[in-house]
Amino acid sequence: MGTYLPALKASLRQVFVVAKLLFHGRLMVHIVSYKDYCDGDNLLTTVSRRSGRNDAIVKFVDTLEATGGGDNPEAVKTALNHVIQTVDEIRAAGAPTSRALVFLYTDAPPHHAMTQSSNMTKEIRAIESNPKYRGGHDWFQIQRTLRTLDVPVYTFHSPVTTYHSRRVVKKQSPSFYAVLGPTVILPALTSDVITEASMGVLLQLMGQAFTPTTKGASDFAVSTFQLNGQNFDPTYDAADESDMPCDSLLTLVNEPFEFAPLPYLKEDLDALLPLFRRDMDFRNLVMKTFQVIFRPDNVLAVTYNPIFGKLWRLCCRQRLDPRLDDLTTQLAQCVPKLTGPALAHVQTWLDESYNDTQRIREAIATLEPNGPCFTLDSGTISTSKDNLRSLARAPTPGVLASTQAILTWIQYHDMTPPHVQSLDDDADVKLLPVALADEDFFSFLPNLMFPGLTLSRRGAAIVALVCCLSDHVHLRHRAESYLKAIEGTWLPFEYAVEFPEIFSAEIVELLYRGRAYLTPLEQHVYSKLFVIHRMRLAATKQIEATVGFTPKKDDFWPDRKAPCLTCGYDTSLSLMVSPILCAMCVTYGGDAPALQANTFVAGNESHMVACHDCHGIYAVLQVAQLGTAAKCWFCRTNVPGPPPKTSCTGCLNEYIDPAGLYRSSAPDNSWLCPVCTDAPTRAKTTATTTVQVLTMANPDVAVVHGWTAEKTKDAFVELVYHTPHDSMFKIFTQKRTVLVAGPTANGFSSSQGADVTIRFDGKIVHQARQLCQSFSTIVLPDSLRDVCSMCFYELPLVELTSACGRCLTKVCDPCLAKWYGAPKPGKLIVPAMLSCAFCRRPPTLGVLRKHNRELLSLKVDKTAAFRDPNMHYGWCLGCFRIKGMIARTNDSPIDEEAFVCGDCKTAHPTPDEWVFVATKQCPNCHAPTENHGGCDHVTCI
Repeated sequence: MGTYLPALKASLRQVFVVAKLLFHGRLMVHIVSYKDYCDGDNLLTTVSRRSGRNDAIVKFVDTLEATGGGDNPEAVKTALNHVIQTVDEIRAAGAPTSRALVFLYTDAPPHHAMTQSSNMTKEIRAIESNPKYRGGHDWFQIQRTLRTLDVPVYTFHSPVTTYHSRRVVKKQSPSFYAVLGPTVILPALTSDVITEASMGVLLQLMGQAFTPTTKGASDFAVSTFQLNGQNFDPTYDAADESDMPCDSLLTLVNEPFEFAPLPYLKEDLDALLPLFRRDMDFRNLVMKTFQVIFRPDNVLAVTYNPIFGKLWRLCCRQRLDPRLDDLTTQLAQCVPKLTGPALAHVQTWLDESYNDTQRIREAIATLEPNGPCFTLDSGTISTSKDNLRSLARAPTPGVLASTQAILTWIQYHDMTPPHVQSLDDDADVKLLPVALADEDFFSFLPNLMFPGLTLSRRGAAIVALVCCLSDHVHLRHRAESYLKAIEGTWLPFEYAVEFPEIFSAEIVELLYRGRAYLTPLEQHVYSKLFVIHRMRLAATKQIEATVGFTPKKDDFWPDRKAPCLTCGYDTSLSLMVSPILCAMCVTYGGDAPALQANTFVAGNESHMVACHDCHGIYAVLQVAQLGTAAKCWFCRTNVPGPPPKTSCTGCLNEYIDPAGLYRSSAPDNSWLCPVCTDAPTRAKTTATTTVQVLTMANPDVAVVHGWTAEKTKDAFVELVYHTPHDSMFKIFTQKRTVLVAGPTANGFSSSQGADVTIRFDGKIVHQARQLCQSFSTIVLPDSLRDVCSMCFYELPLVELTSACGRCLTKVCDPCLAKWYGAPKPGKLIVPAMLSCAFCRRPPTLGVLRKHNRELLSLKVDKTAAFRDPNMHYGWCLGCFRIKGMIARTNDSPIDEEAFVCGDCKTAHPTPDEWVFVATKQCPNCHAPTENHGGCDHVTCI
């Protein structure tokens, strides 16, 4: 057994756990391990399920080991006598009707005169001295005793080509076992072959079909022998073993690998499925069995019968059972370790595990035949099983299109057409009777496309929802009735952690459309999630806002002035600290008149600017000295409290008004600024921004979508844009309070947005109410698509981004990668590609990191002019700068790969000696780097 036993140990472990599952406690396993009489106390070891635990049997199998033996024959007669003794004791102990069968694994013959075994005499004496060994030491007496006890023996013999002996030829050993019962000569000694042969016999004895799958299993056969035309099998009678014929008289015949079922072993495996649903103990047994089976050495054991796949499907539906996570992890780690045919078998098993044909047949069989039904008309539907199976998890547009394709090809019949009437076991079920229960009907719909494929309750509900949304003429009313019946049961919010897929973006989009068929709580949750999802999609959507003018310091703007009694100059009211004193006199004292003389602007015009901090508009006198961002005196000196300002009712701009002189001209709060009065066309301007920028600056717009409380408005905006990578699942489970805050209504109403003040760049936006209306329109019904400004393909907004990170021009990632990715070290450079293709500003570091990290190492001298139209430029490998390459009078050097400028050639050795030897490449972006000190570690920026 030295070569047999290692593979056999793995097989016994698999067969034991699977048999335990198939018979769910009705089968008691006994294992008898035998060696030979030269092995002393180790001659016979046993373990029994009747007296030990399941894990004791597994441990017993793991500790089996071969000792070599003294000769080729082994003490199999002693082992069989022990089996006979065990059967006698079980039946005498109160189970007289118990049945038994023997699986015998061997690679050697019994002790016999023809086998020239040295331990034969020892075995005869041992058997004769044990009164319980009533089988005796004669082989044919053992045969008759087993036959009398009705204990069939199935032998699994090692390959005869590997058996060698000085006196025994190949057929002799298996011929001994042929008289006890069917003998299978294994084609190979691997655990896969031994397991499959054992399972093949066991399943057939149970009345189940068996199809070999393992490599070599196709060679399985039952080895029978003929002696002078007579069957040499359990029916062969001989007086004693001296009549055992020599192998030369025997003819070996390989019969098909088929076994008649044993009545007491027959088991309705389909009954295991309802048993799993109702019996907790059996469910635990299934879970424990898969824990043992889902290992690379054992997993093939479940591929021999479809019932294991169906049980695994039932396990997968136990989403609330914590053991399921461990099992799926085990299987996920196990499958990649398989190769070749083993991997293919497991993948096929997983695919077959979805086959629910039997359940479909049983449901249809309970109905009246030949009644009204639906069939799938002939047509081309391009989809796959995996697509339809993903319907409950991620109903993407492609999956929904496949589902809709099936629905569009469905045909109604008042009577079952003849070509689909058959429900034979080998025929596909090609109809769905109208009389089916709603849940079964929508669950079985994919079966019309892929026989045996069914959907879970959530998948069936989504199919019904599609029928409602598309107003399917035959199925809408039925779908509405079904969705009403299961309302509140197919979206388990209370078990969100176990069912995260119900918060996928695809589910959110679909259920928002079908929210009329949800409970009020589900409607509220999915409506809010949909708003968040759409606002993220709309983040880069451009929106126009009308605001008051922003004055430029070099321009003249209408203004109002008053005379300063100190300096005598008419000064802008924004610079009058009192009705008779200007700020110049307060600040500069006696120098004020001279400064006023140099900066004075006659008439009602002034150089105006807007304060960077408070956005108040004020006049500037010394324009040439304003080289930084403008700040009013109050902001510049950090005066406590807000600066004194007066608001224009026309452009809504605010003017700095220290002395209140602007305000005093219109005491009824209807003041119009000088620009609105004297140059109304210049008073307003239209600014372009994005939904994200405007929303983040104005959390009050959250009121448009139902978040009305101050705290929840800010939290909502943070939820949408400050944590844009948080999934809908995380939002629901961790930020549910913010999510469900506010009324359940959605969309813009007449009362929403009435009192909302929106600002852009610190300025009040005009017509805030209409802007709120446009927000609602953009987020909910808008297509959220735009055209790439380079390739001009229409794409979703999320696939478009700023061309440089600064301007508002939208470009898709492939075009940006092509534009910014073109410049390479050592090659010809088009200087324009180092800047934005549209606004011509340098791109942000984020854009360069994403599309061409090598550009981050380029040394750019801002004062250098490398835009000589008469010169081609290149990226020097020596100094990593853009340098002149060659005059444009020559052909463009597009094939240059290792350009080095003249300065570097003079200062350094040739590139082969310096660039490629004295530098090291960055491990990330592969840019050449030179160490000027410190350690050799390189950090890519």
